[in-house]
Amino acid sequence: VRDERGDDEDVRGRLAEAYVRTLRVGGLLAFPLALGIAALARPLVTTLYGDRWEPSVWPLALVAVWAAFIAVSGMPGTVFKALGRPGLVTRCILIYLVVLLPSLWVAAGYGIVEVAAAHLVVQVAYLVFLAFVTERVLAVPWLRTLVSLAPGLAVGAFVGAVLLAAAVLLPGAAALVAGAVAGPALFLA
Repeated sequence: VRDERGDDEDVRGRLAEAYVRTLRVGGLLAFPLALGIAALARPLVTTLYGDRWEPSVWPLALVAVWAAFIAVSGMPGTVFKALGRPGLVTRCILIYLVVLLPSLWVAAGYGIVEVAAAHLVVQVAYLVFLAFVTERVLAVPWLRTLVSLAPGLAVGAFVGAVLLAAAVLLPGAAALVAGAVAGPALFLA
């Protein structure tokens, strides 16, 4: 990446700042949505599919949270490609698969909840790994990368806590209606 003056450092600095802002915005979108869905997993499953599907509540909740982490984990790859390093994306994904596949294989012996949990744990670890790789490539300190997600996690925790209270205190359909109204309102507040 080079600007018209040939100033690589200035471009890298602007790219680094844009990357951190993008992570922050991505986290602010992904985590409240994911933690809201996770909080409403029980009324969602039991209202739409009936009580016999109740065992799928925990996998749904874990996969919802995993989805937020995978959303923000994809952002470093865009930066690597912008810097002309698409091969780095491939190498990182290969490392991810070397960890993920055996984890899922072991977890599958225990059950679907454990498979969903393994997915989540590996994805969080991969995000931390990508923070270290990004530090080397873009000179954004790994801790700054992770801290940029804190606002999204905080808003997500708040949204999740309120919607979990609704899920516990209200009957299924009422909890879903309350979640559909309160979730966006809390996010925008």
